Amino acid sequence: MPSQETRFDRRSLLRRVSGVTALGTSLGLAGCLSSLPTMGQRITYADVDVPAPGEPVYREWIPAPLETDEYEWDELIDLYLTPPTLTDGQVDARSLLHLQDRVIRPRVAYVGVGFENYERTFTIGPVTVALGAFDPADVHETVLGMGYERLESDRYDLFGRTDTGGVLCVLDGAIVSGRDPDSRPAVEAVADAGTGRRNRLHEVDDGFDAISSTVGSQPGIMFVTDVGEMHVLGLDGADVQKAAAATTFDDEYVYYQYVQTFAEKIDLTERRVRDRIEHEDETLDASQVDVVIRGNLATISMKHAIDDLSVDTPETVSPPQISWWFDHDPDDETLTIDHRGGETVDADELVVGYGSGANIREPFDRQFSSVTGTVAPGDSITVDVSGRGDRDRVSLVFHPGNRRSRVRIGVYRLDTP
Repeated sequence: MPSQETRFDRRSLLRRVSGVTALGTSLGLAGCLSSLPTMGQRITYADVDVPAPGEPVYREWIPAPLETDEYEWDELIDLYLTPPTLTDGQVDARSLLHLQDRVIRPRVAYVGVGFENYERTFTIGPVTVALGAFDPADVHETVLGMGYERLESDRYDLFGRTDTGGVLCVLDGAIVSGRDPDSRPAVEAVADAGTGRRNRLHEVDDGFDAISSTVGSQPGIMFVTDVGEMHVLGLDGADVQKAAAATTFDDEYVYYQYVQTFAEKIDLTERRVRDRIEHEDETLDASQVDVVIRGNLATISMKHAIDDLSVDTPETVSPPQISWWFDHDPDDETLTIDHRGGETVDADELVVGYGSGANIREPFDRQFSSVTGTVAPGDSITVDVSGRGDRDRVSLVFHPGNRRSRVRIGVYRLDTP
């Protein structure tokens, strides 16, 4: 079963995704836009020439569920992010893809490669995958130097963290990692799918095959692989099988796509979908909207001028990619937090304390800013954790002053074995 932390993250995301299935919030999820039309505003329907997506390479890593799996893959959300390279004049992609950026970037284990050097990054339940070109031998040397230790495996180069119990699998062109102490089975299942040792979800699930083939690879994608019974597009009780929200852009426009499949044949027409959109307050004030129905697959595409978006999207700051290491001394009741590798960050932008998610309920008296102006590899602080329960979590939150950019970038539970 997913860990407590995975369930928390999933609940948080599902609350956001519940709006996806009502259409409007899916666009806020993808772009977090604030320019919404008034009730009854007329929508311009026309073909939306969404830039051609790439091949859905991520689905090669999504395993088909097995009865013996310890994780319920069908109930987990998959986020996908391509670290984008932008030209002058394009809107800051971090504003459009802030959710993916905040969720995925801190989860990509730092192994000496650097986030911007990956071609694609995505999560599959409790597992994070980063694809790119790197020398596996260099990665081995880096992670062993940071404090990982080799794990026995007859199939993969596996490494385990000696503090949190997280697991890392180093493949040719891929880093597969899990943060939780019990994530090894999930990491190996994803690696098995990626290396062809196990069936993939799209090979056995027609609904996921259809929806992933439709959205392909785009800069930002969110999948919901087990939506369940929801009231969608005015079809009360329709059993939505799969849903996806995708974001892409060119030099002039930002494009949003919402795609969903139904588990059964229903009376779905373009007119019924348009009628639903016309009466939704949350419908995006798009330049153009396109609705396409093919069997039990519904695709809604929208585009919005970048010039308009740039006014409404607040500035965001990407969180740093850092390998934090934790040394808990139960006898002294102290916890040492060590920056073992990755980016340098201003100490004033880090908050350490007890809390969950990006919320620090009780900040420690001693912070990184108490001892240094910037936090770089080799810097550490020791905090007093006396009198705390075993299940208390110590969190490191990146907080550059913009609430929209606040995100947890490190966590340690005091009862970690």
